[in-house]
Amino acid sequence: MGELSELYIRFKKNLFKPSQDKDFSMSKTFELKPENSDIKVKIGDKLGYSFSEQMSVGYWAEFEIEDENVVRHSGTDTAYNSPERMNEEGISGADAARTTFFFEAINIGTSLLIVRNIFRGDIESEYKFRINVS
Repeated sequence: MGELSELYIRFKKNLFKPSQDKDFSMSKTFELKPENSDIKVKIGDKLGYSFSEQMSVGYWAEFEIEDENVVRHSGTDTAYNSPERMNEEGISGADAARTTFFFEAINIGTSLLIVRNIFRGDIESEYKFRINVS
């Protein structure tokens, strides 16, 4: 991946801010970031991966969990930037959002979590997190 692409990815991830009308907080959740690839947590700890999403343009993310007996997907939250515009007639592209995948450590062990940021069907970036649960 070229330097310009990496700069664009960093810019894109910070472009949208979550709406304030939802009551979810990363304060009780370990935030997964690309620079943190080896993570140590305890059973019951929560993890979250946030990204900018705009399905109408072709931005989204997907994940893969190597061992779902160690780490499980516990939910997904999407905060739209302009929810009031989503149903307006003639408006397109109002689905820009900040989405968070939530995971929970459920058993002792190690699992690989892979998150892929997708743009129009192609993998734009991929991050691997080795999650060690004690």
